[in-house]
Amino acid sequence: MNDVRPSLLIISHTYAIDEHAKKLAALNAHFEVLCVTVTHEDSGLPPRHEDASTSQAPDFRLRLPILGKVSWNRFIYRGLWAVFRQRHWDYVLVEAEPWLPVKWQSFLLARLSGNVGQYGEFTWENLRRPGLKGLILEPVYRLSACWLDFWIAGNVAAGQILRESGMEASRVLVCTQVGVDVDHAPVRSEETRRALRLKHGIPPEAFVAGFAGRLVKEKGIRDLVAAVRQLRVEGGTSRDVHVALMGGGRLRDELEKISQAEPWLHVLPKVSHEQVAGHLQIMDLLVLGSHPYHEDGNCWEEQFGHILVEAMACGVVVAGSDSGAIPEVIGDPAMIFPVGDVPALAGLVRRCCDEPSFFEERQQTQSRRVREQYTHEKVAQIHADFLKSL
Repeated sequence: MNDVRPSLLIISHTYAIDEHAKKLAALNAHFEVLCVTVTHEDSGLPPRHEDASTSQAPDFRLRLPILGKVSWNRFIYRGLWAVFRQRHWDYVLVEAEPWLPVKWQSFLLARLSGNVGQYGEFTWENLRRPGLKGLILEPVYRLSACWLDFWIAGNVAAGQILRESGMEASRVLVCTQVGVDVDHAPVRSEETRRALRLKHGIPPEAFVAGFAGRLVKEKGIRDLVAAVRQLRVEGGTSRDVHVALMGGGRLRDELEKISQAEPWLHVLPKVSHEQVAGHLQIMDLLVLGSHPYHEDGNCWEEQFGHILVEAMACGVVVAGSDSGAIPEVIGDPAMIFPVGDVPALAGLVRRCCDEPSFFEERQQTQSRRVREQYTHEKVAQIHADFLKSL
């Protein structure tokens, strides 16, 4: 029997990251996949180590040079026209927000080429924006409802905006962009955890709540520090509670100064994207306490929080604020606290520390959740079923 798969062209700088590119292999089970992405040099990722092992697995990426800068989200691809012209594409998926130049470049080239069956876009955008950008985006969304064949929204709120803008519900999929590789996630072991903690000056028997990612105020890191400080002042926890923070950002210097006076706070050395999963084992509980951001005409709410599913895949229990998409990712009201509510967060950390049965149940349910909903294979299957239903 001849297995003819439809063709799928993806245009996205996300897949410059090797871990995210594993989703392309999962999609290739359903489509003939080609992904246009940026070169490693243009991506802004750290240089590759010369001794890094090279995978022999197929690579579905075509790395094109760009004009502009990825870090500014202001760039277009050089050579993209040739990709559209080289064959008929049954599906084209452009993963770019509505205001980005690459979105408009891709849309225009798809129209000019006449080689595209179904054309759609992925968006994380989960807020109605104020000011000039909001005024521009309203007609963009409404025109997109007429011009595009489908949308994939990374969260429930983004899907709602698209439907309110006129896109038929049957042509809007709510699903994340990429998953995680649970089969190759670091196996949680007491030996590894103990060794990592000793290396970084953390008592092996402590209960460690932490965070990994951008150390900026909108991630609620000060709330976590304040909550653990409150617990330590109140006392009475069954284990000594510490905080471990991984990443870089505007708050790093401030946090390092605090850690000098409060030795239960550990600001760990920066690690590469590939090393994050292995270092998550230091933590018992990862907290993503994001705050909505509304300043100087800009706004943001947590659009997914990929670190949550990375931690779940490593056996680390996660908790989060009720901001943006965090509750829908975690899927457990018992692990959600109100934004900025330090006493509520302190109470949740205490419960995780002092109630082993509660904590172990969350560990099991979250591990099950990530395997059922957030693997690369599952995300690819959901995307494939949706595209083939159009």
